[in-house]
Amino acid sequence: MASRCRNCNSHRNLHHIHVVVVNKRILRLAIPNIVSNITIPLLGMVDLALMGHLDSVNYIGAIALGAMIFNFLYWGFGFLRMGTSGFTAQAYGRRSMPDSIHTLARALLIAFMGALLLILLQYPIEKLTVGLSPASRKLSNWPGVIFIFAFGQPLQQ
Repeated sequence: MASRCRNCNSHRNLHHIHVVVVNKRILRLAIPNIVSNITIPLLGMVDLALMGHLDSVNYIGAIALGAMIFNFLYWGFGFLRMGTSGFTAQAYGRRSMPDSIHTLARALLIAFMGALLLILLQYPIEKLTVGLSPASRKLSNWPGVIFIFAFGQPLQQ
């Protein structure tokens, strides 16, 4: 039950209670998303700390380059995340479970096709990125190390 504000007039109390309840509902939905977005930079710091204990600085360079590639490709799929959220919110507002399920199915199909495409093209993507990177001379002898970062990522929303 929502608490009442002592400074509100009696005719505004009902409106104030409604606003407090709505804000609590919004926070209940938003806080898990906020926490999951906070954990992304922490993962990069852990990777950097682990690679810093190895015998070569090239590992750190490979992780940095892998992080750059992964972030570029990951945010390229941002349309899927935002579009799915929007359509799901609309279906939830209409209380239409079939629309929610169809939205999920479409999003999963696109995500799996994109993931398969990225797995199949990982080596050409690596070669292209290492060729365009200023660190290419040092990291060209580290095939596959760059994608350690990408495959070590947890699944995001």
